[in-house]
Amino acid sequence: MKTNHYYTIITATLLAMSLLLGACTPNPDNGGKDTPSVENEWDKTTVKTYKYNTRIIPSTIFGVTVNGQNCFVYPCSEPHVATFSADGLVEVVVDCFTTNIESAMVRPQAKNHEWRLEEGRVYLYLRPYDQVSVEINGDLENPLFVFVNPMEENKPDPEDPKVHYFKEGTITDIYTLVLKSGETFYAEGGAVVYGCTHAKNATDVTFAGCGIVDSRETGSTWGTRIEFCQNVKVENLLQFNHAGWSCAIIQCDNAHLYNYKIVAPHNPHNQYGIENGGISMNACWDSSVKNCWAFGHDDAYMVKTRKWGWDRNSKNITFENCIGWNVEAGNTFELGYELLRDADNIKYKDIYAIHSGTRNVMRRAAISIHQAAAGKITNVSYENVYIEDPQEYGIYLSVMKSGYDIGLKEGEVWTPGYIDGVTFKNVHIYKDAPQGNLILYGYDAGEHNVKNLTFEDFYINGKKITSLEEAGCKVDTKHGLGSGFKPVATPAANVTFK
Repeated sequence: MKTNHYYTIITATLLAMSLLLGACTPNPDNGGKDTPSVENEWDKTTVKTYKYNTRIIPSTIFGVTVNGQNCFVYPCSEPHVATFSADGLVEVVVDCFTTNIESAMVRPQAKNHEWRLEEGRVYLYLRPYDQVSVEINGDLENPLFVFVNPMEENKPDPEDPKVHYFKEGTITDIYTLVLKSGETFYAEGGAVVYGCTHAKNATDVTFAGCGIVDSRETGSTWGTRIEFCQNVKVENLLQFNHAGWSCAIIQCDNAHLYNYKIVAPHNPHNQYGIENGGISMNACWDSSVKNCWAFGHDDAYMVKTRKWGWDRNSKNITFENCIGWNVEAGNTFELGYELLRDADNIKYKDIYAIHSGTRNVMRRAAISIHQAAAGKITNVSYENVYIEDPQEYGIYLSVMKSGYDIGLKEGEVWTPGYIDGVTFKNVHIYKDAPQGNLILYGYDAGEHNVKNLTFEDFYINGKKITSLEEAGCKVDTKHGLGSGFKPVATPAANVTFK
């Protein structure tokens, strides 16, 4: 095991000298940016590292310092997590105790974070709300996630009877905590809350703080479940979960998630380790998911309309500056399959699919609309999309008959829907997806098809694509579930490239 090296005065002095002399060559994978100014902007930054209860044993794989302060690395069965608060630029130094660091990757690559590998350490420069995966020697089984929270200000009053307050350094077992109208759940950085959170038929509920909600050992299939609510805020929390949906927002109005992070490792209750998704926005109106992170073994981000007791269209939902990694199954940014009701005005902007993994080949993609029911999917837009490591498909849009439970009631007859009006602007697929970069097909060549698509500034491997042929567009004839389903020969109608 490698010796644990933390900052010393000598190390700091040598680092400052090397910066002054310009001796450090920028890593070619960081966009060619130099290390920040020798004026050491990070010296002016206030950093708050969290103190956890001594019952929690830190990671034996990674060591992290932030501006010279030791930062607790929270262990997990797969990713390990370093999280802290700051009000400006910080220098994060990463050591690995189990192997020499020969190579590293910091994702999302597209964000071009400033970093370098020097003398077996990773030096990384981040700001509040930055979220990255540090991958050592190509190892995707044990990455280090680094999440920079803002400084915790304007905390609620712990004595307020409508506040459920969990202080730094505490461990609390809540099993399931249900919020009522006007109530707040608040976990300080360094607090660990074991259990699930829930709200139903409530108004003005808030889930906040820089602490951790760990739902892994509850036996529940829901980590955070918020249903039939209005005016919902979920901010800054880190959620661990490994079975079912980590966060389900169900038939809510004005639900807004910000700087919310989900880490959902391998599911021990499933033979394949899957069925543990990230953030699901189901039948929601006028809602948003911004500056969020979702890692899991199923869909990272989802939009659905009807299933398991909820039944409404989805409209006016925005995903912005969101980072996703789906490991063994699912899709990174998924609209579907349960779309018996309409979905309209769904916007994705500044989204990053850093790894779009697969256990086997089916219909899994970084960006997907799987319309498997009767709803009409209209006015969907994707702007500034970065697909870094597609391991099955890149973009997959289809109208199909599926064998999944799509929400049909007893005696209800299945009918197909359609996808009409999807725009892609400034989309980058960093490498060819092994099963296909672009899949488009409908249930038939008429009404139930994929139609009226626009691709503007669409790039694959750095090359601008100007036609379906250049994109290698094809119909997936292998994976149509359900009797009598045959994909149409013409993949889509009215496709424009700009």
